Amino acid sequence: MRGRLPIFLADFWNDGPAVGGCLAGGRLYVHILNSGRVEPCVFAHFGVDNIREKTILEAANSPFFQSIRKRFPYNRSGNLMRPCMIIDTPRVLREAVAENVALQGHEHSEDIIRDPRVIEWVDRYAERFRELTDPEWERVINDSKNRWYRNGVAYRSLFASRNDDNRMRRRGTPSSAQR
Repeated sequence: MRGRLPIFLADFWNDGPAVGGCLAGGRLYVHILNSGRVEPCVFAHFGVDNIREKTILEAANSPFFQSIRKRFPYNRSGNLMRPCMIIDTPRVLREAVAENVALQGHEHSEDIIRDPRVIEWVDRYAERFRELTDPEWERVINDSKNRWYRNGVAYRSLFASRNDDNRMRRRGTPSSAQR
């Protein structure tokens, strides 16, 4: 459809490079249920806050969402072809939920982080997908004409929140995750 019409139809997963990676965890997006519960993503059904008790800004800056953002991008190379904390780098979701005692929002949501069979399957999937996409991502970030060139501003900005947190820790200033 993109080739025929002058529109950009995006999906959360396959268009990571187009949108700069995962938008979840208050980075650029939050999911709010009709109950007021705030989740990091429409597909990540875990949360600790409710907009009936806090503002959206407070919820988006909660320790839970900060712990997600501090891990972004979710892999060392910033591979935006693997943007998802649920299926591409599932340890990110598991760690953030565990650190913040985030509760499941729907029945069976915890299967992705607690059921050994599901964990084994998604970890195998993530590893295989990494093997397939990392070589292509290396080609992308080594192309000086590409938006995501490793020495370019866009690529370096992917790591900005990590770098800010590291600089603050070296100075003894609380990082965003510690505040």
